[in-house]
Amino acid sequence: MNVNNKITIMTYALGSVAGVLSGLAGKNVMAGAVLGIVVYMIMPKIILNVIKELPDEMSEERLIWKRSLWSFLLFWFYFWVLTYNLVVGFEPKFYNPEKSLLYQMIQNMTG
Repeated sequence: MNVNNKITIMTYALGSVAGVLSGLAGKNVMAGAVLGIVVYMIMPKIILNVIKELPDEMSEERLIWKRSLWSFLLFWFYFWVLTYNLVVGFEPKFYNPEKSLLYQMIQNMTG
């Protein structure tokens, strides 16, 4: 496996971990956001320590941040929402037409 694939997999894994931690924070949105930002800020240090065969041009933290921003955000947000919905016990509420504004307006005009 080449170095770029290893960096990408590490970014996905860290984004997933950050999302799960943020989802476990529950309704405290600020704590979830701070957890995600903290994981993103320490991500280059983790990648530099785990992957030893990085080329010289990829050994800067700034380049790792820039390269992995969108993939980290995607996985973080996805797992944040998924974990939050599993922890809270989300239950969908189905549409009730008798409570809609249009239904009430039509009933008032005809009746």
